[in-house]
Amino acid sequence: MWKYFKENIMKIIDQKVPTKMTTTKFTHPWINTTIKRLIRRKNKAHKKSRKTKKKRDRDRYKYLQQQTQMEIRKAYKEYMNDIISLSYTEKPKRFWSFLKSKGQDSVATVELVEDTSFTNRGSPVMSTGNSFFPRTIMEWNTLPARVAEAGSVEDFRSGLQTTH
Repeated sequence: MWKYFKENIMKIIDQKVPTKMTTTKFTHPWINTTIKRLIRRKNKAHKKSRKTKKKRDRDRYKYLQQQTQMEIRKAYKEYMNDIISLSYTEKPKRFWSFLKSKGQDSVATVELVEDTSFTNRGSPVMSTGNSFFPRTIMEWNTLPARVAEAGSVEDFRSGLQTTH
């Protein structure tokens, strides 16, 4: 009984259930239908350009490539501005999930500005001296004692408002 049932179920599954695996091509949230359409046009123009090897087709492909790249960059900037401009108190989940998705850098050294020129990434951090520390930390040392030693955030804020 069980063997008959199992064989029939497996037979129906093999006949009726689709087995082709599909992949999603556009996974970035800033890729919209306009950009998808541009990417498809660009890919089609690239195929045609390779096939015909005509200057006109190559120029069309280059133009579509530039337009696509420009639209993607614009959409990405808008997406980033939307995430960053929203206060993390309004939509904290979106803000923190974005930060979490970025992960951590594996680079140990940081590019620092020294006399209006960037230092090399491979140079030691100590060679740049105090320029590593941001201005706010230097200002922290000049705060009045009642502000610097505030017991709570509210005391700190009120102390800042009275000093400035």
